[in-house]
Amino acid sequence: VTYDRAFEVLVAGDTLYFGSSADYKVYCLDAHTGREEWCFFTEGPIRFAPVLYKGNVYVGSDDGFVYCLDAEDGSLTWKYRPGPEDHRLPGNGAVILLWAIRTGLFVEDGAVYCLAGSFPRQGVYLSVLDAEDGSVRLNEKVDVCPQGYLLASGNRLYVPTGRTSPEVFDRRNGEHLGTIEGHGGAYAILTEDTLIN
Repeated sequence: VTYDRAFEVLVAGDTLYFGSSADYKVYCLDAHTGREEWCFFTEGPIRFAPVLYKGNVYVGSDDGFVYCLDAEDGSLTWKYRPGPEDHRLPGNGAVILLWAIRTGLFVEDGAVYCLAGSFPRQGVYLSVLDAEDGSVRLNEKVDVCPQGYLLASGNRLYVPTGRTSPEVFDRRNGEHLGTIEGHGGAYAILTEDTLIN
């Protein structure tokens, strides 16, 4: 997948975080020296940069789980699997869950947004989780092929879908609001009134 070409990083102050699609780990490094502060293993490739929110690092993995880790020491705070079961298969040279997390996470106002799964025929799930304890606010089956970083405005969630046009959902209840006209892609930018992908 196109976002495997390089590890994508998050830098906060003197600390650098990234997930690896090669060895399935989340890394925390000293940004000045490159020294490893901690690492955390998942059971699948991590394809997108982590998100830092209120002292926690959030990351999704092809093992189908969303992880919340303590930013200081990498200890597991909670994890959640949006997909219905532990059904694994080969994918991109690794064993992955059928409902892999193939979007970057979006975290705001105490909520973690993600999509699990790649193909509507097998089931794709839009999840909204409590950022503090991982409790489920929403876990709905949706008819999209999510691929890329999620974007959000005040009340809308924009989901890049790879080769097809981005889809739009209501952040409050998960209602599908439509498709953005134009070309597809796994990358997008959202300004106040314009979505570029």
